[in-house]
Amino acid sequence: MAFTKETAAKAGRKSSRKGKPNNMSKESREKISLIVQRNFPKLKRELKSLSGKDYCDVMLKLMEYHVPKLNKTEIVEEDPKDKVPSREERDEYIRKIQAKMIDDTNGKYSS
Repeated sequence: MAFTKETAAKAGRKSSRKGKPNNMSKESREKISLIVQRNFPKLKRELKSLSGKDYCDVMLKLMEYHVPKLNKTEIVEEDPKDKVPSREERDEYIRKIQAKMIDDTNGKYSS
């Protein structure tokens, strides 16, 4: 049987197990937790023997397994076009437009 677009789609539908938890990840986490628990006294002794940068490096690596990582966020500057001008800024803008209109009409401004 040739592997075509249709057979690939069919295989994809068969392999999709929506709603089924990933047992492998759950089992792996449980095994890692068990290993850490069994070796905790040794881990504690080893941590006490470390100092300075080495201690910090190990603690930061261990924390990754207990504190969820936050997604990176990006601070985006606001677009000046989206800024709502203050009353003073609006008044100044209106004065400039009025002055330009008076200049354009040679001093004959009509409202």
